[in-house]
Amino acid sequence: MSNERLLHLPQITDIHGFSSAQVWLQEQDGLWPRRIKIGTRTAAWPESEVRLVIAARVAGVNDEGIRTLVARLHAQRGEHYAELQRTVLKHDPKPARQHKGRLATMMPAVSENEKGEAAAA
Repeated sequence: MSNERLLHLPQITDIHGFSSAQVWLQEQDGLWPRRIKIGTRTAAWPESEVRLVIAARVAGVNDEGIRTLVARLHAQRGEHYAELQRTVLKHDPKPARQHKGRLATMMPAVSENEKGEAAAA
């Protein structure tokens, strides 16, 4: 998903040929990838996922096959995120301590050694 282009709803309706309501209904039925919230009032879809679903439709894949494809695409998103956490953020994606407040849930756990090093600095 590196260098992934995100498509907004007008682009989706142009590419797919369906109305926005049809896109939302397909998404709810598991026949279209879930949108990604990229702002408070903005959502988009990864272009690669859109292209794969359209290619599967053109190839004649039935609804159950599309649902399976979409589920795999969503699973891959989770795998990409976990890999990002391991390599770029360099911390375990599982919380290592009890959190209080929303901000704390987004912060990586700090070990006792790191706390001591920070206090010594």
